[in-house]
Amino acid sequence: MKTIIVYFAAILLLFSCSTTPKGVLPERKTADVLYDMYLADACNMVKNYGANLDSTKRQSYRYILHKYDVSVADFDSSMVWYSAHPDKQEHLYDRLTLQLQKLQKDVNAHKYKQIIPVLAENDTVDVWQMPRRFDFTTGFIHNKVNFHFDRNLFHKGNGFLLTYRLKLNKEDQAEGNKFLLKVAYPGKTDSLVSYAKKDGQWRSYRVFMPLSAKTEVMTIDGGLLECKGNNMHQSAIIADVHCYRITYATHKGGKTSRSWWQKIFSK
Repeated sequence: MKTIIVYFAAILLLFSCSTTPKGVLPERKTADVLYDMYLADACNMVKNYGANLDSTKRQSYRYILHKYDVSVADFDSSMVWYSAHPDKQEHLYDRLTLQLQKLQKDVNAHKYKQIIPVLAENDTVDVWQMPRRFDFTTGFIHNKVNFHFDRNLFHKGNGFLLTYRLKLNKEDQAEGNKFLLKVAYPGKTDSLVSYAKKDGQWRSYRVFMPLSAKTEVMTIDGGLLECKGNNMHQSAIIADVHCYRITYATHKGGKTSRSWWQKIFSK
């Protein structure tokens, strides 16, 4: 009888040590969420979102919490609980460290390969990965949306098309609000500037630039709502941002056909 009592006492002790209170995420699930968040942070830093990094991180975290069916309140309360229990927190981060070490080991063993986009003829892909809406109605100027695309995303002969809606309110005190695009090739840079109209109305903008068919693109950089001035109030909203990589059909001789795009976007 004594042996049975000791056996059940051991089971109860093990169960009590491996569970968390109601409303607190289990250790394994918490580690998985933090693991994805760390990876998202690393990707966002590599992509160099600059001034938009914070908003991009928030968007990434929302997606991760949705993936694991976890509310913001439950996640926050769980992190507070683990912080108040150092032994549990240490065990949690030991588990997380093992996951990250395994990932690094797999990377070093070349188990992961860079994904190279497969470009089909007449293929149009939205490559914009930042938030699609920005509200600049509560602060000072020099709030702008900088974007950057690496060399492996666009190729010879592609078309670059960026579309967005902009409401530039009359009380906006910035000067020279404009869209700026710079495409860097080896030894030269092509630029494009488009100025915005300040009338308090929603206006749609489309910026298109055909990329060189002979020279590889190094980088593409730009900014929405570039402006001049200091310590002036800004009042603008950018919405529905999309950036398309257009891969044209090619025919014999390597010539590029762009008439299909002209028919679609000239309407």
